[in-house]
Amino acid sequence: MSAVTADLIARTFLGDLAAFDVPPYSMVSYWEVLSYSILGILAGFAAFAFIRLLYGCEDLFDRLHIPDYIKPAIGGIGIGLIALYSYDLLGVGYGDVWWVSRMSVDQALTGQIALQSLIILLALKMVATSLSIGSGGSGGVFAPSLYIGAMLGGALGSVAHALFPSDVAVSGAYALVGMAAVFAGTTRASITAIVMLFEMTRDYRIILPLMIAVVISTVISRSLSRESIYTLKLMRAGIQVHELEQTSPMRTVTVAEAMTKNFPTVLPTVPVNDLIKKLRSSGHHGFPVVDEDGSLHGVVTLSDVEELMSASTPEGVTVSDICSDSVITVYPDEYLHDVLVRLGTKEVGRIPVVERNNPRHLVGILRRHDIIRAYAKAVKVRSKSQAVKQESD
Repeated sequence: MSAVTADLIARTFLGDLAAFDVPPYSMVSYWEVLSYSILGILAGFAAFAFIRLLYGCEDLFDRLHIPDYIKPAIGGIGIGLIALYSYDLLGVGYGDVWWVSRMSVDQALTGQIALQSLIILLALKMVATSLSIGSGGSGGVFAPSLYIGAMLGGALGSVAHALFPSDVAVSGAYALVGMAAVFAGTTRASITAIVMLFEMTRDYRIILPLMIAVVISTVISRSLSRESIYTLKLMRAGIQVHELEQTSPMRTVTVAEAMTKNFPTVLPTVPVNDLIKKLRSSGHHGFPVVDEDGSLHGVVTLSDVEELMSASTPEGVTVSDICSDSVITVYPDEYLHDVLVRLGTKEVGRIPVVERNNPRHLVGILRRHDIIRAYAKAVKVRSKSQAVKQESD
């Protein structure tokens, strides 16, 4: 809702214009799949290099034994020296602002930057962003990722178009795809990158090469480093993101730990009148139905009895006549998370637990109460272990 509201307000005051006004690009030939695949590979390596350079610069400034307020000044001096080559590197690199004129994203998208300048701008933007953030300055990586991707794509597109002018589109198309590919490689948000570039340009014709380059870039970057540019920041701050995902209580507690053993059972031959008495005296809403030899026959519940009572009298009716013989069962070594996923939205109050080697042998019952109790216990244990770890740190 906030995104839609912001978009409506922006359109009201700024007009219904795309973020980037680019010429209509499309694939010239299907051979371009190869060149866009190469772009995806290069974008993955560029994203990895950008992440390493950024945090390497941050570590470098952390090792400097000088007051913290001096560090941004040193970073500013470095950025100022870089800006001597092109003051376009000082801004976000796109948009209608005074410092964007000669070598911005907009110029790369229209193929107005020479190959040598594209390569230099690619490298300098990485260094400038790393100096800015690494020295203690405040900034993000969204706009720099787009800028780096545009320069990388423009450089590759210039080379490919020069070698195969009749089979390869002009460099601006590759600059456009490169923006999304590098962004996806740094953030691992591949779907976001594809949708974002499509919305920003409002041109569907480039969607196929866009998807190819983005997916390849994401795979390459992920294979080089598990962490994205954002999760690595959390990891360096001591927040174990993946550990929190993997140690969800439901993923660590087995059915055997949560189930109730020695739960009351009934025989199939028990009259329903006796079953009603047992339900009243025990307070349970259902029982597993087990044969005399101990084999699971089914499950009978209070709702089964109520359904019988609404249709006829229970006289002469036994448990085997009303119980459900087709029931969902689980194994003791399964995790609660897997059980809940398998159940989905099924309204099941109790699940028979059977041996994996003998699916008819009942070993326990898993109830909603058991799951809630196991979850609360696991959360409590994990909270204590995290508190002990924090104290030791």
